[in-house]
Amino acid sequence: MFLYKGENTLLSRQVEHYPDREYNLPEIIKHEGVVYSVANRLVITELEEFTGASLWQTILYGSDYSTISLMPGLSLGIAPESAQDIVCYRVVWEYLGQDVDLRTVLKGGGKLERDAPENNYIREAVSNNFLDSESAFTPRV
Repeated sequence: MFLYKGENTLLSRQVEHYPDREYNLPEIIKHEGVVYSVANRLVITELEEFTGASLWQTILYGSDYSTISLMPGLSLGIAPESAQDIVCYRVVWEYLGQDVDLRTVLKGGGKLERDAPENNYIREAVSNNFLDSESAFTPRV
């Protein structure tokens, strides 16, 4: 996800890679969106560019601190697969800074190593199960 300033608003651009052509999807799917800041949350509404058949709403926790690193939240939308199911996932986004080489970042993307200890927080935060202590599907911070 790349956020940038439009004329009077904050915009987003997301590029998803499916190198194994998972779920019969194209290798690359692009989304364009609008970003709002509401009550210390980032709210992103984005639409898939090519067919317009996939719409997503993502809400992320902001930070009370001057530095933001990981932002957990929820993403609700219409899946791009042919069934176009309505789905909701827990997500964690990482703030990479203002001066980012997009090509380098995109090359470094991919799936996290399942058992790597440095991924423990992210793995727990994006797990889409219910714990006994949870009564609703909420972000895990």
